[in-house]
Amino acid sequence: MQLIVLHVRPERGVLWAMRRLPFILLLAAAAAAQPAGPRFDAVSIHELESPYRVLGQLTVSGSLVKLEGYTVGMMVAAAYAKERYQTATPPPKHFAYFTIEARAPGDAAPQPAALQAMLRNMLAERFRLKAHKEMRNVPVYALEVSKGGPRLKISASSGNCRQVSGPVIPTDRNYRIFQENCPIDTLIRMIGADRPVIDRTGLTGLYDVSIFYTPDFRMKDGNEPGDISILDSVHQLGLQLEKRDELMEVVVV
Repeated sequence: MQLIVLHVRPERGVLWAMRRLPFILLLAAAAAAQPAGPRFDAVSIHELESPYRVLGQLTVSGSLVKLEGYTVGMMVAAAYAKERYQTATPPPKHFAYFTIEARAPGDAAPQPAALQAMLRNMLAERFRLKAHKEMRNVPVYALEVSKGGPRLKISASSGNCRQVSGPVIPTDRNYRIFQENCPIDTLIRMIGADRPVIDRTGLTGLYDVSIFYTPDFRMKDGNEPGDISILDSVHQLGLQLEKRDELMEVVVV
């Protein structure tokens, strides 16, 4: 907290200082209310209009930080290094995606902890958000190895993980999840389930995966021959999705 010292001239006496005491306290309170940690030197925020070209992309080039296609909830998750399901934000009066361009102090790219602090301060100052952390039970799917063991193909490929998800052709009812030379957490991000998926497999290798499933939004119209739920599709890999509540730290806005 910033300490403000006023030197009172003797001839003005105690009454002069007492008259200004509310002003002194106001300045001290304002200083205490300022978020701690580093801040961006400059911030530009623009609301996106559809069609949305890029969603959820964060890039850092030198001191320039750009978040493209972020909701406020996604910003909160990035600012506190949490998954989206580990944040609790009130429903917005106006749903929107934003693009944010911000300049960090100096010329070098900010370290992750410093960038997160800058994002938290930006949310407090520009979006007037206040947040605290608490422990909550969160409904999730736990991805586990089935009793028969995993039936995953160890990748023989080299290079970066390659992944594709979606219909093979636009008119396909079923979607394909394909990944090559990827860890389990990549598969988890591609699973379109009705609750968050967390890894409880203990598997640490790189795998090739190709499975088909019917997205929930299609199955809501009623099952058709050939439909397969994501639960059954994952079971083909020797894995299973178990519903449970997990106690975890949640950022509440």
